[in-house]
Amino acid sequence: MKAVDRIFETWYAENSSKPKSLMEQAFLGGFYRTYEGLKQ
Repeated sequence: MKAVDRIFETWYAENSSKPKSLMEQAFLGGFYRTYEGLKQ
């Protein structure tokens, strides 16, 4: 699971650094929070 975490975090960091519409930001943020919640 740790490898998946690293891949996802890297992808998220790369993608969240690019300018996005508010819709995309909200979607990615919600997706990331859901993912974090599933890990626990």
